[in-house]
Amino acid sequence: MRQHSGLRARSQATDVPLKKLITTTEQLHKIEALYEQNIAETHQFFVAGPNTSDSQIEAACLMASLGVDIDARDDPSSRWNTRWSSTAARHTESKDTRRVLYQCDCGYDHVAAGSQTRHVPVPFTECLAHVEVTYMVHTEQILRIRGVFDHNDASVYRVALAQLAQGVPMEDVRQANQRLVQSHGYPEMPRDPRDWKHRWVLESRDSCSLYRQFSRLNGVKTSHKPHLNIHAWLDPEAKEYNAVLADAVFHYSARAAADERFEACIATKDMKAMAWKYGHQSQILLDGTFGLCDSKLLLFILMGIDEDGHGVPLAFLFFSAPSGNKHTAAGYDTKILAKLLQLWVASVEQYRNGEKFRPYVAVTDTDMKERGALLQVFPWIVLLICRVHLCRSWKNHRNKTIKGKAAVYAEIRNQLHTLEDALVMSMSFAGAKARVAQECILLEASALADPSYNSGLVHLDYLENYWLQSQGLWESWAEFGRHRAASVLCCSPDKVVITTNHLESFNNVLKNHHIRRKQRGGRRLRLDVLIKFVQRRMERAERQRYKAWVLSLPGGDQLWQEKQTGRPSNQPLMFLVVDEGRDSAPTLLPGDTGLSFTCYSSVATELDEEPVIYTILLSFNGLGSCSCPDFSYRGGACKHIRAALIIIDQLRAKRGIQIPAICLPSTEVDARRLHSNLVLQGIQLGDNQPIAASAHRLTDILGGPKLDGVGIEIEAEQDEIDGSEEESECEDDNDDDELSLSVPSLQTITSSSQAGLQDQAVARTLHDLRRIAPALGDLATLLRDTGATLPLSDVPEASILCSHLLSHLLLSYRP
Repeated sequence: MRQHSGLRARSQATDVPLKKLITTTEQLHKIEALYEQNIAETHQFFVAGPNTSDSQIEAACLMASLGVDIDARDDPSSRWNTRWSSTAARHTESKDTRRVLYQCDCGYDHVAAGSQTRHVPVPFTECLAHVEVTYMVHTEQILRIRGVFDHNDASVYRVALAQLAQGVPMEDVRQANQRLVQSHGYPEMPRDPRDWKHRWVLESRDSCSLYRQFSRLNGVKTSHKPHLNIHAWLDPEAKEYNAVLADAVFHYSARAAADERFEACIATKDMKAMAWKYGHQSQILLDGTFGLCDSKLLLFILMGIDEDGHGVPLAFLFFSAPSGNKHTAAGYDTKILAKLLQLWVASVEQYRNGEKFRPYVAVTDTDMKERGALLQVFPWIVLLICRVHLCRSWKNHRNKTIKGKAAVYAEIRNQLHTLEDALVMSMSFAGAKARVAQECILLEASALADPSYNSGLVHLDYLENYWLQSQGLWESWAEFGRHRAASVLCCSPDKVVITTNHLESFNNVLKNHHIRRKQRGGRRLRLDVLIKFVQRRMERAERQRYKAWVLSLPGGDQLWQEKQTGRPSNQPLMFLVVDEGRDSAPTLLPGDTGLSFTCYSSVATELDEEPVIYTILLSFNGLGSCSCPDFSYRGGACKHIRAALIIIDQLRAKRGIQIPAICLPSTEVDARRLHSNLVLQGIQLGDNQPIAASAHRLTDILGGPKLDGVGIEIEAEQDEIDGSEEESECEDDNDDDELSLSVPSLQTITSSSQAGLQDQAVARTLHDLRRIAPALGDLATLLRDTGATLPLSDVPEASILCSHLLSHLLLSYRP
C-alpha cells in the first residue's frame, strides 16, 4: 500500500458500503468474509509530489485492466454498473472527492432488487466482483481503488489455481482448460453452450486475475510493495505476521536509507540441524548467484555434503546491491559476507545452546571476497579453490592469449592444457615449478623456429607468476591441498569435495526449474514471492522426484542402490591381507630366469607388437602400487605385488643382498593414514640415503635403470584377476622399520590458507598492474605525440586518481 495520497485519515478509515450492492444474503456474507480475511485489494495513489505522474499512470492502467475506465464502461459489453456514489465537499472546491461503487452484472440479483424479470444481458452467477473508485472531482485524479476484482467463473478458476499451485505454467493451464471445455470436464458445466451462464474458456487477460488470486492464496498481497509485505510478515505487531517465516529468518534488516542494504537470511531448524550434522568439523561450500527476482538482489548459499554425497542447503543469505550499483553480480564485498556469515554462526550455535560451531574445510570459487570472509569468521578453516572454476579461469586466459585457427595454435593450446592437468594433480610445489620451467624451455626452443610459440610463453608466465606465485596459493588448488584437507577431516582424499558442483547444480535447479515454474510469462519473481518460496524447502521434494525417476527406469533399483553405496576409490592404495588365490599365483613365476622392472600379461606372446605391460612400485616406507586392473579397481595387494615381495625375499636369502624390510599396512584405513601423513610431511621416497643405496644396488643386480629409490619393477607373467581380501597381516613384524609420523597441527595448516589468500591478492594485483601499465604508458605517449597537454583544471583530478592507486599499494606494503 502506498504510504501517501490525497486521502484524509478519516477517508482512509471508511469501509466499502457493501450493503449498497444488490446481492443475495449468501453473497453478502461471502464478500464480508473476503474483507475479514484481507483478500480484498486496496490501491492508493499520489496526487501531489514528484511521483504523481507515474502513480496516476499506474492508476489508469489498473482502471483499464478492470474495465471500469470511462471508455470501457461506455462499451455495451461492459458488465459493470454503478450501485452507489457519494461526494465529499471540502472547504476548497478543487479538493472535493467522489466515491463510486461498481458491481458486476453477473452478481446482480434481480430478485433482491424487487424485479421478477431479469433485464441485464448476462446471467446471474453469484459473482462477488465489485470496485470502489475514489477520485478528485476537479482534476479526476485517482486517489484509491479497492474491492474484489476477480469475477466468479465457477470451477474454471479453482482448477486453474490448483494447477498453478503445482507449478504448471500458464500456457499449459490454458491448454488444459481448452481440453476440459471440449470434453465438458468441469462438474458444473452444461453440455449445451446455450445453457452456459458464464464464460468457461480462459483468455489471456485472465492470467492477471489468476496470478493475483494465486499470490493471495500464498499470503502475498500484490497490491503492496514487496519490501512492505516482508516487513509485515516479520513484524510481530502486524496482523500479517508470519510466525513460520519469522522462525526461519535468523536475520532481517530493512533498507531504511540510501546507504543501507536489504538483508534477509534464512535457515530453518532443519537446516541448522543439518549444519551441525554435515558442516561441523566437516566441509562446507559457499557460492553466490543473482538474477532471481526483479530487484537487485544477491543470494549466497551455504551447503554441506551428506552421507550419500548430495548437497544439503545450510543457509540462504539474501542482500541487496548498494545504491548506484550498475552490475548486481559485483554488488558485494568481504565485509557484508563476513557479517552475514557471523550472524549465521551465531544462530547455529544458539540452536545448540552456545556450543561452538567449527567447520574445518571450505570450497569456493576463485573469488577472494568469499575466501576472505570465510577466513575472518573461521580463522582455522582450510580453504580450497574449486577446480572447475580454476580450470575455467586458465582456459579463458589460454584462449585469450593464444588466438588463431592454425594447427600450430591448436597444438600449443593442447600442450598447455596437458600441462595444466599435471599441475592440478601435482603433489610437490617444487615439482610443479620445475614442470612449468621445463615447458618454458621447450616453448622457447620452438619459438626460435616459429614465433607463434611466444603466445604460449605468455600463458606460462600467467601460470607461474600468478597461480604458482607461492606455495600457500598452490596448496589451495593442487592435489596436495586435497590430501591436506583429508588429514584434517580424518578421511580419505577422495571423500574431500574439490568443486562447487553441488552448489552449481542446486542453483541451476533453483533458477531454471523451481523458480521458472513460478514466473509469470518469463518475468522475474517479486522479492516477497521469492523469499516466501525459498522458505519452503524445495530441495527435499526435488530429491524425492529424482529418486522416483531413477526407480522408474529399467534396472533403476539396482542403479539407485549402487549410487547410494558409492563407487570404488579413485586412488587405490596398497595393503596386504591373506589371499590363497593370489598367494598361489606368484609361484608360477620363473624366479631364476632373470627379472626386469616390467610385468608382462600372461596372455602376451613373443609375436605381440604391443604386449600388455604392468608396472609395480614398492617403496621402503610402506607405499606401493601396480598398474594392473585388479589393483586399480580394488587396491590392496594384487598377485604382482605379492610376486615382487617373494622375489625380494629370494634376493635376501639366496644372494645375501641387504634389502631393508618392507612393512605394508594391514588395512585400507592404515594405508590411507600412512599415505596422508607422508604427503603432508613432504617426504620424498629418495630422502633416505641407505634405502636409496639399497635400491641402486638391487637395480644394478637386476640389470635395470636406476630409480633413485622410488621402487623396483619385476618381470613376470600374469594370470586372470582373482582373489579377495578377508584378513590382514604385516609382511614384517619389526616395528623399528616403521616410520613414526605426525600430522601437522591445524594452526600450521590454516596459516597456510591465510598466506595463500594473501599471496593470491598480491598475485592478482601484480597481474592487473602488468596488464594496465602498458595502457597508462600509451596515454602518456598519446599526449606527447599529439603535443597536447592536460588542462590545468584537469591536473588535480588526474593526480588524485594516480595518488589514490599508489596510496592503496603503499598502505598494503609491509617491510
